Amino acid sequence: MKAKKKQIIAVNKKKQISKLSGSSSVSEKKYKDLVENALMGIYETNLTGEILFINQAFLQILEYNSLAELYEHNAYDFYPRKEDRNELIKILNTKRVLLNKEINFVTKNGKLISVIGNIFLNEDIITGIVMDNTELKKAQLLINKKNTEFENYFNNSLDLFCIADLDSSFERLNKNWNNVLGYDTKDMIGKTILEYTHADDLNVTINSIEFLIKHGKIDGFINKIRAIDGSYKYIEWKASLFDNKIYASARDITESKIIQKELVMAKESAETSNKLKDAFIANISHEIRTPLNGIVGMTELLQESYSGLIGNKEKEYFQAINQASRRIVKTIDMILNYSRIQAGDLPVTFVNIDLQKTIESILNSHKPIAENKSVNLIFECNCRDTEIAADLYCLTEAILSIVDNSVKFTNEGFVKIFLQRDIDDNLRLDIQDTGIGISKEYLNFIYEPYSQEEFGYSRSYEGIGLGLSLVKKFLSLIDAKLEVVSEKNKGTTFSIIFSNSKNKGYKSDSVKMFNNSKSGFMHREEKNNRIVKHNNIHKILIIEDDAINQLYTRNVLKNRFVTDIAFNAGAALNKLKEDKFDLILMDISLKGDTNGLDLTKMLKNISEYKNIPIIAVTGFTFEEDKKNCFNAGCNDFLAKPFTAAELLKIIEKNLLQQTT
Repeated sequence: MKAKKKQIIAVNKKKQISKLSGSSSVSEKKYKDLVENALMGIYETNLTGEILFINQAFLQILEYNSLAELYEHNAYDFYPRKEDRNELIKILNTKRVLLNKEINFVTKNGKLISVIGNIFLNEDIITGIVMDNTELKKAQLLINKKNTEFENYFNNSLDLFCIADLDSSFERLNKNWNNVLGYDTKDMIGKTILEYTHADDLNVTINSIEFLIKHGKIDGFINKIRAIDGSYKYIEWKASLFDNKIYASARDITESKIIQKELVMAKESAETSNKLKDAFIANISHEIRTPLNGIVGMTELLQESYSGLIGNKEKEYFQAINQASRRIVKTIDMILNYSRIQAGDLPVTFVNIDLQKTIESILNSHKPIAENKSVNLIFECNCRDTEIAADLYCLTEAILSIVDNSVKFTNEGFVKIFLQRDIDDNLRLDIQDTGIGISKEYLNFIYEPYSQEEFGYSRSYEGIGLGLSLVKKFLSLIDAKLEVVSEKNKGTTFSIIFSNSKNKGYKSDSVKMFNNSKSGFMHREEKNNRIVKHNNIHKILIIEDDAINQLYTRNVLKNRFVTDIAFNAGAALNKLKEDKFDLILMDISLKGDTNGLDLTKMLKNISEYKNIPIIAVTGFTFEEDKKNCFNAGCNDFLAKPFTAAELLKIIEKNLLQQTT
């Protein structure tokens, strides 16, 4: 059987050779080259399926490697079903020629493909000239799908869609025109937009159409269009020009126009496009600061209560809590600082600063971390005069953040800080590490806020991606330049150039740009237990809906004041009716229908309570939040988290003011 098959292959090869190279004439050679090198697949078979001839293109269509391999098959092998070929032969017996016929073939790898071409029957020989139609068919299906999607979108959109000619005559409109204006869209076909435009808006409409034709696009022009009932609707347009047709989308903005006057004041006082994000950040800050106040506060109380009993091991526990709290506070401060800088709300004061001492202080705080990682922390100063004019907070935070990153991202080797003067006599601070480095691709994005080189569950390092963005902004506020050189897996060098570090003779208070202030519980005053003595013990009402913060606040005050607790506004009003209080600690975020600000306003309007000092105690710490508290009638403001000393100090101040 195998010998017979080889004989058939040999015969077929001879037939092909005889057809394409049997004659030595030039025309036959050209024909041979044309057929063999044709881009379209060409084949010949007899009615029983024996393959008589194939060219290279057909070989490639069916994904075979050689002619010999293909000749071993019968034509029936290339059809998904034998019936498909029988049906094709049946049609050919009738028509003899099939033009643009689509046929499905099965390739050597079992893949179903579509080919299209012309099929001829001459006596008992079937000749086919075909091309692979698979991708074209996919493209056509995709086009059909997109057309269907367009039709669905066009007809079901809540917006107004239309197609018009260059004279603005409608050629097609979606059904929402009927919903908005009341006209049957068929009645609008052939009419121009100007026929429906209010007389006052004719010029702006004509000018807009001319602009569209000239520039190919227009966005956001508004006119008034007459509805079927004679009223006019404010319509906002967006249109583009394509193939001498106007494609326009429009929207009924009548309601927004009606209430526009009411929104003027709100628009004038509206924040920038970051308002929603900043509001979200403020809420996050509150939700973190409130429980953190309980954690830090209760830890402080525990450490004080058992100070004589705890050993070194227990001290490590408290230290661990403090470190975790520092990480949380660092995250909060970064978010808040970024928001304040974005809003232009960060105060800056230029003073003379010894850069060398500032760096040494920062490195001292990082030595334990570096030692734990066996990372060598080195500082070299190659100049004597290291004084610069800068804002202390901006400077410290910028250097601190870079050093912190260098230590964090270096697992072995060193972090070297080198202070020197450049050729222009500017102080230059180089912070070099042998850490993981930054990829070339990511270097262009390192200052983008919330950006990190690694994302997801498997990221190697903690953080929220704000550090370098803040560093860049802090340094720009003090006129310093930041440069970076890095190579992945080799290390990074950040360089800060201080242009105001030449000997300019600044005095501490001579250059004052803004009134600087820094909030955050990691920079607090030492505990002050001094409370003014009074004839009677003061009574304080703590209005707080968080149980842990209630417990902490009450324990801080228990040996100095009489306290009572209210979970919400209703409970607070009941307590005030039952008893007299000398001071109120008011959480402005309260569960229920009435928040702390509304309750404060209410109390300040009741003669019996209006003179009671109210201190807002809250995790909402933006300047706007403070203003809201004072506008509501609060006498003072205390941000969470706070220490016992801070709480006692602010209570003392307000009680003193009440008695004087």
